[in-house]
Amino acid sequence: MDRLYLESLSIHELRAMGVSAGIKSAKKATIVAQLATDFRSGPPVQIDVPPMIAPPSEDFEQVIWPEVPAGTCDINGGYVKPPWYQELASAVTVEHVELMGPAGSGKTLAIHHLASAQGRNLAVVTADGGLRKRDLLGTRELIGGRTVFQASEFASAAKNGDWALIDEANMAEADALGFLNGMLDRPGTTGSTFAIAGKAIAVHPDFRCFLTRNPGYQGA
Repeated sequence: MDRLYLESLSIHELRAMGVSAGIKSAKKATIVAQLATDFRSGPPVQIDVPPMIAPPSEDFEQVIWPEVPAGTCDINGGYVKPPWYQELASAVTVEHVELMGPAGSGKTLAIHHLASAQGRNLAVVTADGGLRKRDLLGTRELIGGRTVFQASEFASAAKNGDWALIDEANMAEADALGFLNGMLDRPGTTGSTFAIAGKAIAVHPDFRCFLTRNPGYQGA
């Protein structure tokens, strides 16, 4: 399209040209107006542009969600339920659960047994190495020359409505505890979310998180 042709067009024709070319953004509309100014020496074209609504981005990374394994309780002999087992079973129907007690008191085993008895999948996270927020979410990996986000089993459990256990939670770092506070604030209801690879992921209402703590252990 040459200059002489543009100079032969009226301002209304310039406007129509922009519309027919799919020009809808404020930036491109300004270019049309500038053409009128440059080639006609007249006032800039006044174009009423509706508020822009950003289209869904296609730049998000692919997220790989792992399967959460079924809860199991493999022990030698029969399982002897502790006195507080029924209270644990009742509490998990309405909220997340924190168990505090000395090592060897059966906290972790009771959670495994309850998950197995109720046919629930259970993601297990051990915090004794200094749990960080990134450990609860997952990691970026290079697969086939493309970066993907490998979500953790904990994140999958939250998304799908499974159960998760964070063992020795008092060894977790502050950023992990802060993340958990925001993620576990609405047990049994919708509204809580967490972000993975630029996407907001809803926490499933059926998701339940168990935390175990050992008195005297170093940590938060």
